[in-house]
Amino acid sequence: MILQKIGIDTNSLPIPSEEFDTRVWSLTTSGSFTVASSLDLIRDHFPKVPWSKWVWKACIHPRLSYQVWKILNGSCATDDIIKKCGVQLASRCVFCECQEEEIDHIIWTCRFSMEIWDWIHNLFHLQRGQDFIEILKKASSQSEAVSQAWSVAIMSVMVELWYARNRAVYDGTKPTYAKIKARVLNCISSSSCRIKGMMFNSTNDLVLLTNIGIGARPVKSFSIKYCRWFPPPTHVTKICCDGAARGNPGQAGAGIIIRDHNSSTLATIAMGLGNCSNFTAEVAAILLGIEWAVENHKVNIWVVSDSMAAIKAFKDNKIPWFARNRWNSVKNLFQQMKFSHSFREVNFAADALAKQGSFLPSGQIISSNGRLETLAIENPDQTYYRLI
Repeated sequence: MILQKIGIDTNSLPIPSEEFDTRVWSLTTSGSFTVASSLDLIRDHFPKVPWSKWVWKACIHPRLSYQVWKILNGSCATDDIIKKCGVQLASRCVFCECQEEEIDHIIWTCRFSMEIWDWIHNLFHLQRGQDFIEILKKASSQSEAVSQAWSVAIMSVMVELWYARNRAVYDGTKPTYAKIKARVLNCISSSSCRIKGMMFNSTNDLVLLTNIGIGARPVKSFSIKYCRWFPPPTHVTKICCDGAARGNPGQAGAGIIIRDHNSSTLATIAMGLGNCSNFTAEVAAILLGIEWAVENHKVNIWVVSDSMAAIKAFKDNKIPWFARNRWNSVKNLFQQMKFSHSFREVNFAADALAKQGSFLPSGQIISSNGRLETLAIENPDQTYYRLI
């Protein structure tokens, strides 16, 4: 063929559609134009910083977030920054009076600042962290209310240390531990109306939140939901699908396990998808399962996924534009096709296959007829549990 002679792989060409051509805006999954996507297209894009998601939170006042952003972005007028502009001056930290002034020293490594950091860690009964992200992660196992209060406390310490430096430089006010601690506690208590998270049902949470001026918060209670995996009806094939991305977006994979009414495993598939989002991986997994059914002449299928968004897209026939042709080519080839959402606790076999696929090169498939010996699958006679 002519296309093959000029180096074009015909298998990579899109599947022709019976429908009329439509105009597609490729920057959105729906294919429709949005102002937000066009603005993102024309704006300047700068490298992402790892701390951005920690700074801008609803529990933190925007003024506080802005000051922390300036500190972390190196936008504060410290002596080392002024020297880089060509101004010659003698530099000395106003706190310890031992080293030259720079923002990392003022906030993190000065012995005066370290005393404040030790105090705030002890107040929250947390182990000492060394940098911004590590310190914030120290409260990852705490209740939502304590974690939010911790975020406010960390940023308050950073900002109050910077303000204390400015008062010392411009007003000649000598910084003291007592004044900085009092300002930090006042900033935390002033943020109480923004802290909406729930606390654990423990004395430690109640005492801590009361001591820092936040007060008691609603207690988070857990309930157990019982989950079961049900086999499909007779003559129906159940296709359990899952997509996984290591990052969002990140290296992704699709996992599919196909079972019959006897709960026997007919096939398993793990496929590498390259770099894409979680939602794209979920959609690709469902399409891959449906295409397997077409190839194997299964006309009655039950498609299951733990992605509510992906299941809704197929139920409403609102498939992302990049998968629309694949969907249109198979959707009318079945006598019966049912879509259901399931919890991850009863979809763990497909999840394991999807994670395996995320480590495969894009387009590579590992499939098997029947069950893999190393793959744990759902037992229809067993009850599974989900904490909610």
